[in-house]
Amino acid sequence: MTPMTVQRNVICDSVKELMRGDQGKKARERAQELGRKARQAVEKGGSSEKKLDELIECLTLKTRIQGRPADPKAIRSAPFMKRNCKDTEFLT
Repeated sequence: MTPMTVQRNVICDSVKELMRGDQGKKARERAQELGRKARQAVEKGGSSEKKLDELIECLTLKTRIQGRPADPKAIRSAPFMKRNCKDTEFLT
């Protein structure tokens, strides 16, 4: 890869645009919105907590079922299993 030379004034103008211009304003607003969404996701009851709870439930269910006779049809038909526990081949 060959090095690329960029003129000082191009860098200066780009930094000024990000700091003061419309593009910079939009970038800052987008960053703030993403930050809000990230904070909401990790709050109590947020989507990250819900998904982690679903994963724990799925793994717990799989652990309980392994080694015991179970009704695979009943487990596979459960809405939770269809949505979140895609790999249920061990039940057959």
